[in-house]
Amino acid sequence: MSHALLLAPLDDDGTVPAPAPADLPSTPSTQRDWLTEQVGGWAVAAHYHPHIDFHANDAAYALHLPFNPIAWALASVWRRCLIDYPLLGPIVVTGPVNEPALLHPPLAPSRLKEVQTVAAAVRTAWNAAPQPADRLRLPLPELLAIARDAAHQE
Repeated sequence: MSHALLLAPLDDDGTVPAPAPADLPSTPSTQRDWLTEQVGGWAVAAHYHPHIDFHANDAAYALHLPFNPIAWALASVWRRCLIDYPLLGPIVVTGPVNEPALLHPPLAPSRLKEVQTVAAAVRTAWNAAPQPADRLRLPLPELLAIARDAAHQE
């Protein structure tokens, strides 16, 4: 077993939960089943970073899953722009797929630290901001600036 990171979406009260480390199964079939269970449906991989994969529910939009500010901020930092769509639902973060084995390796320690640093900054800022009734707690450009600052501290 090896490490992955679970990024939960917004809680019912609008706060961002802390990321949770998880054991990543070490065989392709058990890994596929585990990823599907973690995201609550068929898991698809998204590639925003050459050394990191995000796994999300393929039906997140149809299911109206909640916004995931940490995943959105990380993806925007890595793409170097505000991505113009939300990332929804729980996201599992792993290393990139090993094509011959169809297996996702654990996150490298430096990548794990990068994700945790940005996640902590985004979570702290988001949860400290007042929650308006009709919009996000923080404007997306501000959320991206916070994530960029945290990423550059690494």
